Amino acid sequence: MPTAYKRCPKCGAKIERQHKYCELCTPKVKAEHNKEYDKNYRDQETKKFYNSKEWWRVRTIVLKTNPFCAVDGCNRPADVVDHIAEIRDGGAKLDLANLQPLCHYHHNIKTAEEKRKR
Repeated sequence: MPTAYKRCPKCGAKIERQHKYCELCTPKVKAEHNKEYDKNYRDQETKKFYNSKEWWRVRTIVLKTNPFCAVDGCNRPADVVDHIAEIRDGGAKLDLANLQPLCHYHHNIKTAEEKRKR
């Protein structure tokens, strides 16, 4: 069966039907979306905190102390430092007792559960 094609809405290149954009335009579209989200929807105070020197120092300490995910049975390297009690729920921002190293996968699961509780 022949493959059906359409045109990329950004540049007009020929692409397969199931794709939304061509390979060259996909990263540009994502970058534009991230920029718009950052400008219009992201909490600027939170962004400021997570970009602060204090946070990065504490984050580095946590990841050097325990470089693996804190979830039992997960031996993946930790790439996220998570607040056990969320800041918006009264958790301390820079308290080492309130921080845990997680892999990206388990951080996403924990964050989704917290959102569901709200």
